[in-house]
Amino acid sequence: MKSHFNVDTLTPSALSDTFRRRIGGDAVPGRLRRKKWLDPVPHPDAVPVPFLLRVCDLDLIEHVNNAVYWTALEEALATQGDLRERLPLRAVVEHDSPLQLADAPRLLAHRDGDVLSVWLMAGERTAATMSVEALPVSP
Repeated sequence: MKSHFNVDTLTPSALSDTFRRRIGGDAVPGRLRRKKWLDPVPHPDAVPVPFLLRVCDLDLIEHVNNAVYWTALEEALATQGDLRERLPLRAVVEHDSPLQLADAPRLLAHRDGDVLSVWLMAGERTAATMSVEALPVSP
């Protein structure tokens, strides 16, 4: 069976039609497509939030572990004490592009009412777009 990993770029490869027929042929409703919810372009008034990417945040092929994106979101949320205490909260994390240690990432945040928008940047490229929103409390 063909590998679904590109050894040159160290990234996943697209699944072949043969693989999809063999493994996912009965999947309903079929091949999933996703639509982005969040704008990957940082708000012009976004402010930097201290964030450090550590060597231990990388896997064996030096890609960032997915948990790091949640950690970045928690760091930004920690700067918003009043929002952090509001429950329930809805969080969204969208991966926009790969992130590696050499990217020296920057974390940016912008608050608009009950919504905190966060961007994890690699230079001018957005690696992840995130948000936290306070939801109305049900009686």
